[in-house]
Amino acid sequence: MIRVLVCDDSAFMRKILRETLEQAGGIEVVGAARDGVKAVELAQQHQPDVITMDVEMPNLDGLGALEQIMKMKPTPRVLMVSSLTAEGSQAAMKAMALGAADVLGKDTGSLGDGPDLRRDLVARVRALGEHAAAKHAPRSAARPATAPHPAVQPSMAHRRQSCDIHTFKPQLIVIGSSTGGPSIVESICKAIPPGGGAPVVVAQHMPQLFTRSLAERIGQHCATTVHHAADGDALIAGHIYICPGGHNTHILNRSGAWTLRVDRNPADTVYWPSVDVLFTTAARVGVPTMGVVLTGMGDDGGKGALEVVNAGGVVAAQSAETCVVYGMPKAVVDHGAATAVMSPDELTRLVASAVRRSSVAA
Repeated sequence: MIRVLVCDDSAFMRKILRETLEQAGGIEVVGAARDGVKAVELAQQHQPDVITMDVEMPNLDGLGALEQIMKMKPTPRVLMVSSLTAEGSQAAMKAMALGAADVLGKDTGSLGDGPDLRRDLVARVRALGEHAAAKHAPRSAARPATAPHPAVQPSMAHRRQSCDIHTFKPQLIVIGSSTGGPSIVESICKAIPPGGGAPVVVAQHMPQLFTRSLAERIGQHCATTVHHAADGDALIAGHIYICPGGHNTHILNRSGAWTLRVDRNPADTVYWPSVDVLFTTAARVGVPTMGVVLTGMGDDGGKGALEVVNAGGVVAAQSAETCVVYGMPKAVVDHGAATAVMSPDELTRLVASAVRRSSVAA
């Protein structure tokens, strides 16, 4: 059973959040707080697995409460519920920097009649609470282990691959990230040296306003230029591109010129921007490509990573023990596409050194 604390200043929203989570099954709402002070108090009292935290609350706002809660041991995973506005997206980035595991964007009052948002809420709470909940389950009540899905067998092209990821010289670097990933993305981008080298394209699962704020935040702390990617952008050596939320970003090779196409295709995409779409199109550009897949729910990136290695590239996946949610990196491993498995610090050093090597190679 996943134990959740709901924090929102609106009685209506607290009711909707509680009902949505408890009706989903396997989730218990252990308390509800209307302000940040009470949120901190109830977090200490109940030791929940997951906290849903509104940003705007009286007495102590969600960011202030988050900062205090992050000092708790064990630290619960906090899902920020932030408005889909410019102010909300900026608050979401601050929350990520303070240690929030994920952010859920909402239109004011939309959660009450928004089935997609309700499903998203439940999915994220389940993903965040999955491992923490195990410590509360008595042995007799523990769910029987399920057989793992059989791993997709790597193709012969991958079996023949013998690239050393630490000496590989990419001309293109693509990164996929979701729940728990923004702070790692920021660390990786901040470590990228100026002066050219392989362009870096990042697909982070977030709404478009949030990805724009992410690009702006990263750009303020980077030694190189950061773009919120747009349709028709040319890829420039050494620059970083953050894919816009709500769309897919495709990398195209047009007579040797690399450009981005940003659209809503394929329409049946589950996660926007799709890591699979980014990686697959990168693999087809026809140049040495390095992929990095960070923490996140779902399996987005597994198929695309296999495309990269089968095209002669390399892919690094974040290690299970360092993931907030070990979903996307696991998909890479299960597809037989992980050239290496690394911690966030190792991934940061890997990308920085790869950019340096690609600059020298150029």
